[in-house]
Amino acid sequence: MQDLVGENYFLGNPEAPITLIEYSDYTCGWCRKFSNDVLPQLKKDYIETGLVKFVYIPFPSGRANSQTTAKASYCAGNLQGASGFFKMHDGIFSTSDMSPNGIATLTKAQGLDNDAFQACMDDKNTDAFLQAELKKAIKFGVRGTPNLIINGLAITGFVDYETLNGMLTNLQDAQ
Repeated sequence: MQDLVGENYFLGNPEAPITLIEYSDYTCGWCRKFSNDVLPQLKKDYIETGLVKFVYIPFPSGRANSQTTAKASYCAGNLQGASGFFKMHDGIFSTSDMSPNGIATLTKAQGLDNDAFQACMDDKNTDAFLQAELKKAIKFGVRGTPNLIINGLAITGFVDYETLNGMLTNLQDAQ
């Protein structure tokens, strides 16, 4: 699992008994639904209680603004750590404007240094990092979004909270 998590940002206890990795595309409607409808309850019941380490890894597609939004979250994290990453993550999933202008609005609202943020967005190392993460995901079998990996078990497609809660409860009981 650590090979997949790597240097990505996460929420929760780093030593949590359950690691949940979400591969997601900010431009994917089902990913937005997971982020807006499932993740808040997951945070409350599992992440904030120390039972789950939640890792979000952008999996950009060929859709318009997909790469830009993936880079934006990564760069926000580069400047402000995990809290900055997830603040941008939440901002992107809550806006309908994922264009460069929309990202600029989020950047300003988040209080990011615009010059440093833009330098990160333009840096070839940012592209290389995201490309390396994409290759790792594909090697593991991720082909689309949303895709969850829970302690090594891959689940492709949207999962509602009730289903996810059942899976996590079963994992807890098995440990």
